[in-house]
Amino acid sequence: MSDVWKKNCPKCGGEQMYTEKYTRDNSLEKNVWCNSCRGEERRIKVPFNGWIKLCPKCGRQQKYSCKSVYTMSVKKNKVCLYCIKKIDDPAEGYKRMCKKCGTQQKYSCRRSYLISKKQNTICKTCAAKESAKYIDKSFMKTDEYRNMMSNSLKNSVLHKERMSSSKIREKLRIAKLKQIEMLGTQTNYNPKACQFINKLNEERGWNLQHAMNGGEIKISGYSLDGYDKEGSIIFEYDEPKHNIKCIKERDKIREEILIEKINPKMFIRYDEKNKKLYDIISNKELI
Repeated sequence: MSDVWKKNCPKCGGEQMYTEKYTRDNSLEKNVWCNSCRGEERRIKVPFNGWIKLCPKCGRQQKYSCKSVYTMSVKKNKVCLYCIKKIDDPAEGYKRMCKKCGTQQKYSCRRSYLISKKQNTICKTCAAKESAKYIDKSFMKTDEYRNMMSNSLKNSVLHKERMSSSKIREKLRIAKLKQIEMLGTQTNYNPKACQFINKLNEERGWNLQHAMNGGEIKISGYSLDGYDKEGSIIFEYDEPKHNIKCIKERDKIREEILIEKINPKMFIRYDEKNKKLYDIISNKELI
């Protein structure tokens, strides 16, 4: 067995072992520490509060837990996160234009905005249109597919229950009216009916509001041809098509819903074909 020479570490006092006498003597001469103490000495010591520098823009303290990041920040003279946010985060969010359709895109996340800007991405609408080009939807136009979907809906118990519910139907009517209003689409009205309502207002002292006089009043998802709120009068103008059986049935359902909803004093209908003006509630013809 070869000889082993020993010495103690001048820092921690731990035993150091050497296989050569020359190395041990050289270590004693230079007062060399053991490997553990030298490794600990070389290791970067993080200050208690981290590395701190001042923001060149606002003077706030910037704290860093990594020395390399701190050194890079000092070298590039970077501003603090508050200043970055103040400069780059507008109150209304990040905005850029779609390269295809030119519509404005809004981003709440700065990172998403920067990635989108770098990749020059298009908006969701354009992306959906682009992807639709590669999807084969020809099967949806076939009679077989249409019949299959129609039968599946008709046979669906849940669909029947939902559609038979008066509350669901009312919600659908209201949603449709809101959609029309939001899109700015003008609803159809009969100018001839508006003239007839004006004539009734003059003759009978009513104050019926219609499409050309303040707009049609909407109740329970229905647009009324004429409505006098103070007098509690509903007026409906029936063109010749209202004598068709299916439309007549729908009018009857509409009457019942409106009468239940607001309980008017009078529900006046005018039959254009038979030149007949009558009240639904009292079931009397008006002269």
